[in-house]
Amino acid sequence: MNNKFRMSKVAKMLMLASGVSIMPVPVTAAITGSQTGSDITLPDGTILIGDKTTNSGLYGILVPTGTTATVDAGIGSTVRVTDTDHFAQDIVLRGPNSLFTADKLIVSVSGKTANGFELAGKNSSADLGTGSSVTTVGTGSGFADAVTVKNASSLTAEKLQISTQGIGGRGLYVSGDGPGYRQSAVTDRKSAHY
Repeated sequence: MNNKFRMSKVAKMLMLASGVSIMPVPVTAAITGSQTGSDITLPDGTILIGDKTTNSGLYGILVPTGTTATVDAGIGSTVRVTDTDHFAQDIVLRGPNSLFTADKLIVSVSGKTANGFELAGKNSSADLGTGSSVTTVGTGSGFADAVTVKNASSLTAEKLQISTQGIGGRGLYVSGDGPGYRQSAVTDRKSAHY
């Protein structure tokens, strides 16, 4: 007779009889700080808290001017920046031909001046999937912009929730900065409005 099998069976019976059981350990979300560069990938459910600064204040995700990037924020991730004394920027894509993808993304930014999601790189595109949200709070005398699309870039989303609070705030701002204005676009997949 196999004693290992017998002991294992006895141990299981004792655990069940005493009310002790083995429970699966819940998986917790990854927590990370500010991200910058040309290839950024967040695992699903990541919580990103802005902890790095530019000249103007804290940021969450930054693609610098001149850098073409691919950013995948995964499913159900949160990007949060709070900088009460400066310009807080959550997600900023300044590089040309950049691509940003996410689904059920939560963007939350609060600062003296605040910017939630800015798609500013020429000919860049972003797909925020379904059920994403952008919340921007300007706590000072500056602006609070939630979503900005400019320079012949495009944004696609379904059931996107936008909230902004503060002086001079804009929920959705679309600009081409000159001749490219007519080339920037925002698309709602559900009803295909431009």
